[in-house]
Amino acid sequence: MTTNQIWYLRKRPVGKIAEGDLELVTEEMAPLGPDMLRVRTIYLSLDPTNRIWMSDMDGYLPPVPIDDPMRGGGIGIVEESNFDDVPVGTLINTGLSTWSMYNDIPGGMASVLPSIPGVPLTAYMGPLGATGMTAYFGLMDIGKPKEGDTLVVSAAAGAVGSMVGQIGKIHGCHVVGIAGSDDKCNWLTEEAG
Repeated sequence: MTTNQIWYLRKRPVGKIAEGDLELVTEEMAPLGPDMLRVRTIYLSLDPTNRIWMSDMDGYLPPVPIDDPMRGGGIGIVEESNFDDVPVGTLINTGLSTWSMYNDIPGGMASVLPSIPGVPLTAYMGPLGATGMTAYFGLMDIGKPKEGDTLVVSAAAGAVGSMVGQIGKIHGCHVVGIAGSDDKCNWLTEEAG
């Protein structure tokens, strides 16, 4: 591997993302530095926050600067390692890295993914990843639901909201979900339960 493919933010989208807002660029890669991992992206997260980061709106993280690689999370496999504790072939959560084929990550920052029989790798992008942690800890540590409580969930058909609703039901809450369309409401009641 001598080249990398990276998505760069070229301009701030107006409305929906359009051709020319992002550009896929092939670049030469520098040699891997000491204590670093070169990780090949297997799964890339695409979340509502990615669209916010493309705008110039302030959020919990600053916007992605124009002509910088697009920011995002993912799961990857270590293809090259200069860090003894994380060998080649290890699956890791890439954290907040870039939308690219390869990311160079400090070995000490690697979040190694456990291999659990029957658990698909994609689960670490959802219920066992940041989405699931946001839902669980947001509800359980901040909301502190009790059996019999009425729990109102906005954006109930979204990734976090749908998990919050299910966790609330598990804890004996009466869950009321708010969603933006009949299709989303039907999905919530008929499929998600």
